[in-house]
Order: sequence, then structure tokens, then C-alpha cells
Amino acid sequence: MADEITLGVFRPTAVYGPGDKELKPLFDWMLRGLLPRLGTPETQLSFLHVTDFAQAVGQWLSAETVQTQTYELCDGVAGGYDWQRVQQLVADVRCGSVRMVGIPQPLLTCLADISTALSRLAGKEPMLTRSKIRELTHADWSASNNRISEDINWFPGISLEHALRNGLF
Repeated sequence: MADEITLGVFRPTAVYGPGDKELKPLFDWMLRGLLPRLGTPETQLSFLHVTDFAQAVGQWLSAETVQTQTYELCDGVAGGYDWQRVQQLVADVRCGSVRMVGIPQPLLTCLADISTALSRLAGKEPMLTRSKIRELTHADWSASNNRISEDINWFPGISLEHALRNGLF
């Protein structure tokens, strides 16, 4: 029986979409002309709209044959985005300059500690923690759709640029 079960593990990077409370503020700031940079300038990022994520999973579930596999998912931009590419993309979308401001790691850690303390006092889960800071400043979040595209012919439909131009977040 266990040998009849096929598992698919989906590993999207930064998933965003309607109702998103984490990336929407960042996108709003970017579209106002301010890009806070977390981590190094060389950090590689990938993004995926929630609609594309749901379609990938749905297409995998309805495929005639599937393999037990781990799939990376992204918006299809080869190699992902470095911060400079994000800055240029947003500048193009807003037809104006975007100022990138590097946030020092010690400041991020301090903000995480304050967030954790205030959340405990309020009896809520903190949104920003030291663990989240480590995740946000990871050097390489690039992903490739090659495996899932080969296996089930899935391709994303919403690029980060399209989402920013059309407010799909």
C-alpha cells in the first residue's frame, strides 16, 4: 500500500498574493520609491504568485502520471533576482527612481528582539524574529522550474513585474 502513494514536495520561495501581510508592505514601499535591502547586494531572490502556486499543485494532482519528487517553484525568471534587478524592475514599473537602502544585520536583529518582546507582552505571535531574519537574509533563494516543467509541463503565468504593474498582491 505504501508503495502506491506518490508524494510531491513543493518548495516555492517568496509566495505573495491577495491578503499577503508580509510582502505587501514591501511591495508598497518599493512602488513608492524605497527598496529596503536585506542581506548582501548579491543575494538571489525568487518570487511566486499564489495563483501560480495553486495551479502548479493542481496540475500535479491531476496529472496522469506523477513521480515522487521535490519541486522548486518560481515566477520563471532564470536565476532569480538580485537586489539591483529588483530595483531596476520597480523603477521601470513606477516610471521613476527607486532608492535602495541596505538595512544592517545588527539593526535587523535588534528589531526582531523588540518585535518578539512586544508580541509576548501583547500575547501574540511575533511576525519578525531572529529566525525570520536569518531566513530573510539567506544568500540564495533562487529557484528553477525545470523539474516540474519537464514532469507535468507546468509554467508560471505571473511574473513579479506583471504583479507589480497590476497590483496583484
